[in-house]
Amino acid sequence: LENSMKSVALLALAALALALPHVPRAPLHDATGDFPLFLQCDPRWGADQMGVPGPGERSDICGEGCAMSSLSMAAHGLGMLLPDGRRIDPGTMNSFLVANSLYHCMDGDCNNLRLNAIEAVGPTMRLIGELPKPSFDNVTAGLASGATIYLAHVHNNHHFVL
Repeated sequence: LENSMKSVALLALAALALALPHVPRAPLHDATGDFPLFLQCDPRWGADQMGVPGPGERSDICGEGCAMSSLSMAAHGLGMLLPDGRRIDPGTMNSFLVANSLYHCMDGDCNNLRLNAIEAVGPTMRLIGELPKPSFDNVTAGLASGATIYLAHVHNNHHFVL
């Protein structure tokens, strides 16, 4: 049963692993409210257009902003600011990403977050990778150490969560 639970967990986890090289902190599972819950359909930013012009559709944060909103929660929880000094939330993060062409078009969708986008914000976080999918033990160790944040790709790879 334990191995089958690990397999299920690996199917749900995976997407992006972000390292926290410059931020010593307690293990993330001990955090008490450090990371905000930003809803992608919040009226403050839900209707903001995402993406870049190109050969595909563009959407708004409410429609396709789950990865960017999850990234915003992680960055905000770590106290990161945008290069211009603004606090990070999905609205400010999206405007920064749009202004700096940190989305890209792929397969008819121009709302794809560039995997290295967080590195343009600052050195607090860096992308470790999207593939290969980390093992359950590596995910557990990364979370326990407080050195890794995972954005999980869930619902058959249709939604990201922090």
